[in-house]
Amino acid sequence: MILYFSGTGNTRYCAELLAKALGDKAFDISPRRRDESISHIAAAPAHIAIIAAAIIQDDLSATPRDMVTRGRFARLKTSVIYPSFKHNGVKPQRFAVSDACTGCGTCMRTCPMYNISMKDGKPLWGNNCAMCLACYHRCPAHAVMYGHTTRHKGQYRGPETT
Repeated sequence: MILYFSGTGNTRYCAELLAKALGDKAFDISPRRRDESISHIAAAPAHIAIIAAAIIQDDLSATPRDMVTRGRFARLKTSVIYPSFKHNGVKPQRFAVSDACTGCGTCMRTCPMYNISMKDGKPLWGNNCAMCLACYHRCPAHAVMYGHTTRHKGQYRGPETT
């Protein structure tokens, strides 16, 4: 059984490829389960096949080293920087919408955590945010903002979106 959580669709796509290669099933563990079509990510099928073969052979050392990005200071990033970011940087209250918001509710429907409600035709974020940014990336009007950080930035429409 392959369990996954995906905000933009990349993890879902890879989990389903891996499950298929292993003769298993992939299950979305997010509170909101979506059944959307999947597009292709060029290099993923070949990489998933190599990883699946390594899992079957019980030898992950067989996977090419270039398939995994290994950064510097991993322990520092994991034990110091990430907890600080999670505590100080992840604030659902920083989400807002611009005047371009049409009140269509796409942000609310795509939130895997059911964290967005609509009030007076505008989204309202609660405190149960996974910071997956699905609301930001899937807004058809590009009206969702995370403070000033996302202003004038592009959106990523992963394999689950059109």
